[in-house]
Amino acid sequence: MLAGLDGPVDRETILALEPAPHAFLDEQACEEAYLAIADMIDMRMPFTFGHSRAVAALAGAAAKQMGLPASDIRGARWAAYTHDIGELAVPVSTWMRARALTERETDAGATSSLSWRARAGVVGGRRPRRRRPCSTPSRAP
Repeated sequence: MLAGLDGPVDRETILALEPAPHAFLDEQACEEAYLAIADMIDMRMPFTFGHSRAVAALAGAAAKQMGLPASDIRGARWAAYTHDIGELAVPVSTWMRARALTERETDAGATSSLSWRARAGVVGGRRPRRRRPCSTPSRAP
């Protein structure tokens, strides 16, 4: 399957590997796909459901207030829907723990693909406040 990929891989190369017919999503279908991903991320823990939708609404409103073009507003919203996708790499039991995280668990959370450390250089050059897992499973959102 990877034969002939010795050089740069561009969009056309990737599409040539995909079985026909190639599926493309229109803007509305993409929005629905991002919403589904956001809900899947948030539904893993009782205290995060709806969080990514709320972040996306805020990101879209901020982008609109800044006067960005519609495509950038949409991009900000879509990025916000998936901003916590790295949490999928960390077991739910880690986030739901009532005791302090072990060093290994802390590392797992910190090295998830979109962790707070990865975003640190993007947030005005300041280290963002670390979001701590809930101390008890019954904590309200």
